[in-house]
Amino acid sequence: MAAPGRPGPVPPALRAARKAYALARTPAGKLGATTYAVPAIVVLLSWILLGQVRAWLSLLGGLLCLTGVAISRYRGRAQRVPSARAVAPTPQPVDTRGR
Repeated sequence: MAAPGRPGPVPPALRAARKAYALARTPAGKLGATTYAVPAIVVLLSWILLGQVRAWLSLLGGLLCLTGVAISRYRGRAQRVPSARAVAPTPQPVDTRGR
């Protein structure tokens, strides 16, 4: 039995299963980038559902942080490096007769 105030093993197990399901269907980079949207969604839902309005300065700070992340993650088309699969050589058969 879980101690009072502790959720027990079920919520972490559900979280791990949900993460495994998502990773099986989405590249890890794209899935990780979606975590940047969570604070904006939470602020929007708290405003719509609960009527909690954030101060303008905190909204501006959050927008500044997300803009910094977007700038740091941006790569122009000319700077992109081809993936390893596109440049990897094709495997050659191995001669096991000792030649």
